[in-house]
Amino acid sequence: MDRASLRRRSDACRSRRRRPRSRPPDAKDCFLAGYGDDGACSEGLGYWTYGFGFFTIYADALHRRTGGRIDLFDDPTGKIEEIARFPHRVQLSGTAIAAFADSPPTHTLPPGLVARLSRRFPGIGMLPEQLLDTEPVDRPGRWGPGLRDMVWANELPVPAPASAESGGGTYFPDAQWMIVRSRTAGREVGFAAKGGHNEEPHNHNDLGSFVVAVDGEPLLAELGAGFYNGQYFGPDRYDILCTGSQGHSVPLLNGTVQRASREAAAEVLAAEHAPGRALFRIDISAAYPVSGLTSLVREFTFADGVLILRDRFGAQTPLDITERFMSFAPIEVTTPGEALIRGDTAALRLYYDASAWQPRVNHYPHVRQDATGTTVHSLDLRHTGATAQFELRAHPE
Repeated sequence: MDRASLRRRSDACRSRRRRPRSRPPDAKDCFLAGYGDDGACSEGLGYWTYGFGFFTIYADALHRRTGGRIDLFDDPTGKIEEIARFPHRVQLSGTAIAAFADSPPTHTLPPGLVARLSRRFPGIGMLPEQLLDTEPVDRPGRWGPGLRDMVWANELPVPAPASAESGGGTYFPDAQWMIVRSRTAGREVGFAAKGGHNEEPHNHNDLGSFVVAVDGEPLLAELGAGFYNGQYFGPDRYDILCTGSQGHSVPLLNGTVQRASREAAAEVLAAEHAPGRALFRIDISAAYPVSGLTSLVREFTFADGVLILRDRFGAQTPLDITERFMSFAPIEVTTPGEALIRGDTAALRLYYDASAWQPRVNHYPHVRQDATGTTVHSLDLRHTGATAQFELRAHPE
């Protein structure tokens, strides 16, 4: 190829680069369709960091390349800003987060990404320093986010002095997540619970599951993702502890776990929150393929760092009910009607009616996403009856 031909090809390439095509806006609409209007990422904060992080990288590069003519963050609906607020709203205490599906129970974020979004949307502010990564390159070693993070982090705003929206509350109506934080007696306590349905992205069968974190430790916890292998994404996915409802803080009925289905959906009966307080009531009976079950209403009341859980069961025939509560920390039944979950720096005391519910502590092996193994624990409280009411009080210590 002669020099004239090379020059013409080079000029054509430059011309094509100067003429943005219609694909970026089309791809943007497709990407945003994966989020509800509430901005929640049902896959959790880890996948928000991945998906919305790469969206931010591309939007920033395209904006620069076109001299500001194409701005993917331009959104009159406000939905993109709601998505950008997601990390601020899911923090519970310390690095503990509202972790559902394949989200890890604790998480930190790239400081450059947070800084870029806080500059673009000044109203969302900056996260506390404890929630920011200290290593610019992520575990898979992706250089693109790492490089931009080092550049973007040069103009970090002043981090928030305490937890984001401390003492506040959030309800995501599309995802059906209730989240609230409280500072009480020197303790920072966070609570999160979910409704939703059992056919979500990176789904776990977890209607009615919840998390309580004290001073950064998720003491009543979601297990997060297991090891990604063929079984994890195959037909036996829900036989795995962390994905099936048997590995979540939800009831088992007649030994039956929740089913995976879009029809296995929660009905929200009440969702109210104020600073440090919340009421969340849902009917999760559609998740249980149990003959004769007529209702299963789960109610969470959170105030001043104390959680009260009430379950009301209705059935045409007696049910063998097991109330299960999961934790990474050891659980001990200390006296009748009382159990203690003791973490490294905090503890949670659980109170229940010992005259009606029989306790048992179980231990299970769990293989995490990074292929490391650990032991997790459950407190099982058992009762048999056609109608039953259950109440649990969880107090931080």
